[in-house]
This record gives sequence, structure tokens and C-alpha cells, in this order.
Amino acid sequence: HSCLNLNALRAPLASSAGSGGNPSSTNNKVPARLAFEALLINLQLENVSDFEAASMADALTDWLDENSSISSAGGAEDNDYASREFPYLAANHYLASVNELRVIEHFTPAIIDAIKPYVCVIPQSDQHKININTLNIEQPELLQALLDSTLDEAQDILSAREEDGFADINDFYNSDEVNKLKKFDDKKDQFVVDSEYFKLKASASFNDSFFAMNSVMKVTDNKYIDVISRTIGRN
Repeated sequence: HSCLNLNALRAPLASSAGSGGNPSSTNNKVPARLAFEALLINLQLENVSDFEAASMADALTDWLDENSSISSAGGAEDNDYASREFPYLAANHYLASVNELRVIEHFTPAIIDAIKPYVCVIPQSDQHKININTLNIEQPELLQALLDSTLDEAQDILSAREEDGFADINDFYNSDEVNKLKKFDDKKDQFVVDSEYFKLKASASFNDSFFAMNSVMKVTDNKYIDVISRTIGRN
């Protein structure tokens, strides 16, 4: 919950009014997509303009959604991938790993490496909930993207956060630093003060052998822990 769930871009359109159902229309973009595009810009990646950021979001949305229609000129579907030297089809399903971005149009290794600290994948879930208490103070660009704020405003919010974090989400909403922001009300639903998904990384070495395992776990009602994804390997 301290990262942007890429699968959240699969969520239903926010609105279709006045845009003909086009996912690329600003009125239609779900909060996760708006934050993803803003994050790409905030990181000041080489050759990533506003247009290229929107194209990457289009291509990712097309990879995730259930249909085979491109969302805009920057999107990509079966025809785009099937015409490659080594052809394949769009998944039209949730991502299983951040590394899956490697096969999606517009995503280069440099871009993937740059966004990895800020994004994640919750298996089979388009949930978009960010725990304000666990956001990395050294990575204010994500909060900047979520709030559509300046970098200084995001840094001020994270710096003012007490060691134990916010006990209640309203404590965050009512903080002096947040109250300075304009147009915050439509962004409130993105935030929580606790987490239900966790990632456990385990590794072991013996002589010349090495083993690594990554598990994504979900805590239900603070009582039960379910392992919902497990991979073997360093990433």
C-alpha cells in the first residue's frame, strides 16, 4: 500500500459523460491512471513528455482491459503485438508482475527501472488504496502524483508526519499541510492509514547455492493471512 498498484488502471471508467466512452479523456481517467501519468512526468524521465506518459498509460490500460479495442492512438492491442518478429497477444487481464511491463508497448528497460520503486502489482485486484503512513519519505514523487501537488508540498506532508503516523484518516485530511492544498476533496478516497496487502521477501544461501522467494499476502480482518501470490527468484 506504499506503492501504486498498476492493476488499478484496469478499473472501470470514472465517467463517460461528454467523451464518448474514451478512456483517454481526462473526465474518464480513474485516479490510479491520473496518478500514473503524473508519476511518469514527476520523475523527469528522459524522452517522457505528457504525450508519451499518456501513451504508456493507454498501452497499459489496453493490456489490462477485457476488450481488444485500443483506447487511443497511443494504445496497443493484439494487432500491434501480433505483427512483431516474435508475435504474441495482449493479456487483456491483470498483470502478474511489474516485470511484465517489458512486453507492453512504450515501456523501455530504463523506464521500468525508474518506476519500479514507486509501483507494484496486487494480484487479481484493481484496488487503489495508498497507506499514507507507509509512503517512503525519500520518494515524495508518488505523493506528488496522487495529490497533483508540487514536490515541495508533498515533501512537507511527509516530513510533518509523526513517527507513529496518522491514527485516523481524518487526522491526515485535517493536517495543516494537507489543508493548504487546493482541490483535495476529490482525491481523498485514494488514502488509508493501514494496510491489508504485504510482500514478504525471503532468501537463503548455502555454499554456492542461492534461493529467493517473494510472497504477496493479504491480511483479512486483522486475523487471517492468505498467501495470494508466490514467485521463486530474485525479483
